[in-house]
Amino acid sequence: MFGRGVPLPRVPDHLRAAEASPEGHADLSGVVTKLAIFTVAMVLMPIGTYYLTRDYLFAPATTLTYPAICAVTVANLVLVTFIWVAFREDMADSERDDRQLRQREREKEALVAAAKENVDIASASSTGVLQGATGGDKTDSGTTTSRSRRRE
Repeated sequence: MFGRGVPLPRVPDHLRAAEASPEGHADLSGVVTKLAIFTVAMVLMPIGTYYLTRDYLFAPATTLTYPAICAVTVANLVLVTFIWVAFREDMADSERDDRQLRQREREKEALVAAAKENVDIASASSTGVLQGATGGDKTDSGTTTSRSRRRE
């Protein structure tokens, strides 16, 4: 498809920006670690259970059915545990995202309230309403200022 002398297609700017910033990528080290642990457990635990139950628990019996049932049960327990851990991790992630969303909404509401308060103060001071109500006084230029504005 791309031979000698044929230029490669240009990479879009948004893809270059995404490659440059690691913020868009999740940290997968914990996921890979859990996967490795459960993979090893899925291989070793059923085999170990089979041989341990065959040699020690069901030693006098000649049938291998009971050790096999124990090994299958352990394999299913490892699988169920993996699924349970994955669901808990997903729930923790969604709870963290919900908390961050609520925090951003609170910050936005606080900014809107502060902006509205500043607009109300500015409009009231321009009409002279704040002079008696908030303890404002006349400055040298004759405009009304509040005590909180003088502190800044």
